[in-house]
Amino acid sequence: MKKIFSFCRCYLYMNKWRLFFYVIISVVASLATLISPYIMGNFIDQLIAANNINFIFWYLGVFSAK
Repeated sequence: MKKIFSFCRCYLYMNKWRLFFYVIISVVASLATLISPYIMGNFIDQLIAANNINFIFWYLGVFSAK
């Protein structure tokens, strides 16, 4: 494993900002996929206890913006 890293070290250092950018984008995308089930769970909970229809339009706006 050390030989592989020593071989790739110069390429990693040349592209460290690009690699950092890709890692950040990957983390943000992963967090976005974790938030979606939480929002859907809240939507279903509010559908059960709904008194009016305004919250449906709010959720429609959230999911259409995604």
